[in-house]
Amino acid sequence: MQEAPSHPSLKQHNREAKNYEKFELLGDALLGFIITEMIYITLSDINEGEIAKIKSQLVSKQILSSIAQKINLSKYMIMTEGEEKSGGRESINNLENTLEALIAAIYLGST
Repeated sequence: MQEAPSHPSLKQHNREAKNYEKFELLGDALLGFIITEMIYITLSDINEGEIAKIKSQLVSKQILSSIAQKINLSKYMIMTEGEEKSGGRESINNLENTLEALIAAIYLGST
């Protein structure tokens, strides 16, 4: 699944180029569901507002980009030279998006 690590900047050179945007959408939804379910089961005595607050902290841009950095995900990101030169590999947005896309790719590969 070449799309998962592929940055949308690739479409600048090839309109048909696949990128992580659809995978990111699915990965975000999957991660949100899994984390919410874990909180719901583990902390069954808290209300929905508290669940939402904890979930938003756990799936925050900072947390997800930190995880992506720890697993060296930037090394596998595919992007244009311009995106790379502008700091694309270190961008917390790109790291977060690529991690979410990877989660979707893993999920789809297991179905």
